[in-house]
Amino acid sequence: MQQTLNHIRLNMSNYSGTLFAPQTQTDQNKSTAWYSANPMGAVIRISITGFAGLIPDNGDVIVSDYGSTYNSAYWKFFTIHDPFSHDHPVSGTREFGIRQTAMGYEFYTMGVDRLTGYGDAFVGYLSNVSQSGQNPIQFDGGQALWENLISNLQRKLFTPQNIPSTIPQPVSVHPDFNQLQHIMNNNLPLSNLDC
Repeated sequence: MQQTLNHIRLNMSNYSGTLFAPQTQTDQNKSTAWYSANPMGAVIRISITGFAGLIPDNGDVIVSDYGSTYNSAYWKFFTIHDPFSHDHPVSGTREFGIRQTAMGYEFYTMGVDRLTGYGDAFVGYLSNVSQSGQNPIQFDGGQALWENLISNLQRKLFTPQNIPSTIPQPVSVHPDFNQLQHIMNNNLPLSNLDC
């Protein structure tokens, strides 16, 4: 299980179509940790295509958790602000993992994030207006990246090895942050959240 997940982790760029590479401007331990058996603390630069595909909006993440059991393995990224890529377009966390199920193996990714700052919110607003009220470009871009990763894993890794795999319908929810903040500040049940 861990060996398969390490293969996926070290080949994220090939499977996702987006460059995931150690941030070489950090200290030596952080830039080489990604290639080790324990990537905790590795800082990774994600080469993100920005607004209208013209301006890069790279973001850095740090491996914040990593573990495995007999029938599962995972790692987690947290977005970070650093002096190299500055702010990631969204702030949040994402988990990648593989687990054994009754039907075979399931690779999954799940996360939670929100737009990082005023600049990202403004770009999100512009893309929202230009798309007639659809999700801000940052969420659409992230969703497309993760769906591409899952699809390519099935096509390039699992299918050639005759490993049974399916791609479940992705679940994507975008609650209103102001409503969520109101619910949390007033200790209201999350069931009050419209999503």
